[in-house]
Amino acid sequence: MNYRIVILSLSALLVACGSSSDSPVELDGASNDVQADTSVGVEAAPKDLLSVISVINFTREIESGVAVGFDVDGVVSEDGDDASCGHADFVSPDGTEGIDNQLALITPLFDTVGIGAVEGFVQAAVEQGGLLIMWEVKGVDDAQNDDDVTVRLRFGTGKPLLGTDGLLLSGQTFHINPDSPDREVKGSIVDGQLRTEVFEAVLPIVVFEVAYELIIYEARMTADVSYDGGLVNGIMGGRVTIENLLTIAERAELEAGGIYEAVTFLLDGMADMSPNEDGVCQELSAALTFTSVSGFLFPEDVATPE
Repeated sequence: MNYRIVILSLSALLVACGSSSDSPVELDGASNDVQADTSVGVEAAPKDLLSVISVINFTREIESGVAVGFDVDGVVSEDGDDASCGHADFVSPDGTEGIDNQLALITPLFDTVGIGAVEGFVQAAVEQGGLLIMWEVKGVDDAQNDDDVTVRLRFGTGKPLLGTDGLLLSGQTFHINPDSPDREVKGSIVDGQLRTEVFEAVLPIVVFEVAYELIIYEARMTADVSYDGGLVNGIMGGRVTIENLLTIAERAELEAGGIYEAVTFLLDGMADMSPNEDGVCQELSAALTFTSVSGFLFPEDVATPE
């Protein structure tokens, strides 16, 4: 009997039988890992994204009459409008009219009045861990298009790791600051851009290493979701009260003389919202731009707000 032929025949039979079974077949010690895609037809669980602001900037006029921001009051104001105390609205870079952002006219004057270092101090606070502003986006089914997500603006704590460019590295894990607010706002993702509904934001603005609360009313935010869950091309804007700004300036005066006088000078006649019965506007429209990198929370800090 030709034993070589018998062995080859038995081997072929075993391979044929094995290929019709549910078990993978090993040939020459290699495993055949190809299996049916059991994920087909199974709905993926929603994801939660967390990002930490790595760069934050005060906005400026891009060119005459053009600035980023939002239409906060729902009105397209022209020069001389009483409702805006005579200030005309901007047009966004994409041509949207009615953009309210008086801050864009004020920021370039920071250096003129001697407070140009404020922007540097704010960014330094971010990089040193004194100003860790987080966006938590919950219930994301699709990072490109999702009509129902929940967004929370939160504050973190800890010393961040920086890259060679001096900015926060992505993928870090942070603790939530005990004083962090837990307010939620509904949002959506349209063509990869996250958009929130209107909410009230409280930001810890750091001036000369001292944190102050800046309250932004009728705030809203947009940002593009990056490949790893960070947010880029971010804009947050709304309206702030002159009283709040002057209170911050007054407290900052204790750290650096001349701040209050400089801020009072900058704000004089610049308010464009909420005129009182005498026709004097009490609030200023504003917008900030930001970039945030993806991050994570320690398990003990992952909780649902009451």
